Amino acid sequence: MVRLNAPTLVIFGADDQRWRPSSSADYRVVPDVRAELLSDVGHTPVLEDPQQTARLLLSFASPGHPRGSRTTPK
Repeated sequence: MVRLNAPTLVIFGADDQRWRPSSSADYRVVPDVRAELLSDVGHTPVLEDPQQTARLLLSFASPGHPRGSRTTPK
């Protein structure tokens, strides 16, 4: 992913039992990545919190919106 060379949004659930939520920090090495960690969400953010997931996707896709790296719980 480091060579992807495109803005990237990664959404993690803080309560994911399949993947380590702390692995969201691993994406910091990817240029122009935005990693979001959602609290009270597991492995399927789009199903468990569709409103927050939609807000993140729409915000990310908005022209001129800053992307940058974030890993703060939402």
